[in-house]
Amino acid sequence: MTPISQDDDEGRQSDVSTSTETKIVGNKFDRQAPPPYSAFSPQRRRFILGIVTAAGFFGPLSGAIYLPALPLFESIFSASATAINATVSMYMAVFAVAPLLWAASADYGGRKTVYLVSLGIFNFANVLLASLPPNIGALFFLRVLQALGSCGVTSIGAGTVADITEPRRRASALSVFLLGPQIAPVLGPIIGGQFAVPERWRWVFGFLAIACFPVYCMIIFCLPETLRCLVGNGEVHANRGWISAPRFRQAQVVDSKDFPRMPRPNLKSFYRLLKYPPNLIVMISGAFLFAAFYSILITFPRALGDTYGFSEAEVGYAYLASGIPAVFGSLAGGRTSDFLRKRAVRQHGSENIPPERRISTQIYGYILSAAGLLMYGWFCRFHIHVSAALVASGIASFGMTWVFVTSSSYQTECFPTQAASQMALASLLRNVAAAIAAVIIDPLTSSMGFGWCFTGLALLNLLGVVGVLFIMNGTNFQKKFGREEAKPTLSGSKQVDQRK
Repeated sequence: MTPISQDDDEGRQSDVSTSTETKIVGNKFDRQAPPPYSAFSPQRRRFILGIVTAAGFFGPLSGAIYLPALPLFESIFSASATAINATVSMYMAVFAVAPLLWAASADYGGRKTVYLVSLGIFNFANVLLASLPPNIGALFFLRVLQALGSCGVTSIGAGTVADITEPRRRASALSVFLLGPQIAPVLGPIIGGQFAVPERWRWVFGFLAIACFPVYCMIIFCLPETLRCLVGNGEVHANRGWISAPRFRQAQVVDSKDFPRMPRPNLKSFYRLLKYPPNLIVMISGAFLFAAFYSILITFPRALGDTYGFSEAEVGYAYLASGIPAVFGSLAGGRTSDFLRKRAVRQHGSENIPPERRISTQIYGYILSAAGLLMYGWFCRFHIHVSAALVASGIASFGMTWVFVTSSSYQTECFPTQAASQMALASLLRNVAAAIAAVIIDPLTSSMGFGWCFTGLALLNLLGVVGVLFIMNGTNFQKKFGREEAKPTLSGSKQVDQRK
């Protein structure tokens, strides 16, 4: 099969221990092992992973930390509840759409440049919000800047992880990276609640500026460019120190024939991702999954307050019941996904296997999440002990993050040169689904009751199982729809084109 222009070396690539290339030198055969997928040492890769994980924490955090202070901001900014709530809606709209622009830029022009610009905007907005006199117009404008600056780091970070981590370990690495976006929405209300008083409201934004600054400095001085079409496996940076002089842009130092560059960003490139059926199925199923879990978070104040008599502070700490299982679900899901891929490699004797071999593990996550939703709805309906409802929310959270880490790894293997764009599209669909859930969940629970409402959401989640089975047993999507086909080996500075 002839590759499309976005072909890259990331997908199902062999590791240095499993692949060699034979060269003829004179009359002798010189058998050489190709260079590793990433030239960075394991310690350096963990360091890079830590930086991008910390950066990915701020997007969801800046949205969640704001929520406890909404009633206070009505008096601070002399605005109605509708106007203050509109700042939340505008933030969510920008946070959903803008990552498409950042991700496309990062897939084409480099990761580090986008990190520097986006987080620079984020810090600038936070400093102004914390220091300017209260003004509702300024609040709208600076919240837009805040969302614009913070929204791209999750999708760009996933691209960075794909740049430095070979497929056989990628799900485990992504499971660590996704901890930031998954924990931040839970910790945000707890942190924000500490500042939701008239004397400390500016610290809602001051805390974000202070916490982000050291991460921004580490990106400036310690984060190398990793985009493979610019630096290949990173050998140009791997032999240098971990701290280097700031560089805004990275020139291309590898042959474009060996590490092809994706075309300039355009709508067609996003349409190409959406028209690939497994990709669309994974993203839509993930959107349903996230909307259902978000419905639990939205109903927490009413369910725990009205049904179980929790105070506002107690409701805030109750979010930990879903946040902690999310951590374990992500880590366990990533390791299980990598284990399945490793077993498939062992069975076939080759690293060049379809990424669909790792996706079967999602079935367990969808079933767990559906079970958690079902239990949560009926436990609240019949006023079962509050611990049962909290455990049910944790089960739903565990199942959701179990699915998401495998989805992320699978998608980055399907279209490796557009890894960041993949994550941005998935984030867009999830945020749209969550916004819809936020609007309709209260009317639904009021008219149907908690039990039947969450039963319906559980059934929507189970459609994800049908999608996984379709992907696993479907036709050859790669040949039909032109998915990127990875080149399995590298030699020297060049790739060897070995295709099925």
